[in-house]
Amino acid sequence: QNSPFGPNTVGAAEQNTRSFSHLQNKYGVFEPGENPARVVDIPKKDAEGRNVNRAVRTVAEAAAIPDEFVEAMEPGIIDGMFSHDVATDKAANAYAMKTIKDLGYQGALSRWNSAAESDGIVSKNELALAQRLLVEAVDAKDYDTAMKLVADISAEATRAGQTVQAMRLLKKMTPEGQLYYLQKVADNLTKEFDGEGINLSGGEAQKLALSRVLYADSAVVVLDEPSSALDPIAEYQLNKTITELADDKTVIIISHRLSTTRFVDRIYMLEDGQVIEQGTHDDLIRQDGSYARMFKLQAEKYR
Repeated sequence: QNSPFGPNTVGAAEQNTRSFSHLQNKYGVFEPGENPARVVDIPKKDAEGRNVNRAVRTVAEAAAIPDEFVEAMEPGIIDGMFSHDVATDKAANAYAMKTIKDLGYQGALSRWNSAAESDGIVSKNELALAQRLLVEAVDAKDYDTAMKLVADISAEATRAGQTVQAMRLLKKMTPEGQLYYLQKVADNLTKEFDGEGINLSGGEAQKLALSRVLYADSAVVVLDEPSSALDPIAEYQLNKTITELADDKTVIIISHRLSTTRFVDRIYMLEDGQVIEQGTHDDLIRQDGSYARMFKLQAEKYR
């Protein structure tokens, strides 16, 4: 697909009618007022005025999280269990400058390396330190160190982004553990023409497809295994219908269920891509060849 955004971008995926993004936009978008998440009243600040982490709201809003757990979180929210002090850009930059001044460039670099290699979450202050060290490494033409710092900062940004995405996915989970918008796409694909649409069984879908074919005014109709998903009674009714509607049509039927072949004008028995027998049903039964043996084997199942 051509896209003004380029061939490998999100914009291109949105325009590609075969992509999931396109299906999600067409069938999975939320209707006005529709919200898959729980509506909760989470305070922005705790009892001491510190900011409550936004992730707590996301967890509480997620329909996949039981009501009892959300209620159990409430005292901790008020007591500051999930709170944090806001780190401003100005404060983070001041921390970085002071650390380099107090520890020197190499000492500050060692502190950053320790933070980057730990399993904990890197703070905003530490990221500001890494960014300041990057500027100084570039100024000193220490490109090896600068490249490592770029890699470290990028990794932290990726990890932070993945954490945000994970929290957003949690918010879109249903109580059954399914992704809401994925389930919505699957449901709406079956309801494109009717808000009360349902999933058809194999036999129902086959009957519907056959009805469309037989209703069309075509001189030639090709049916490939037309009764494979039908029960014997439905198959008999299908054969009767085809006989009645095919008076002025050429109907070619490909089938391994030989009950379908009894009413046709001409049968061609194929084996390894070659026609080995041909004739009417009665002719082939009298020949007592491959067709007759296959027909008798299938007929035994109904005796």
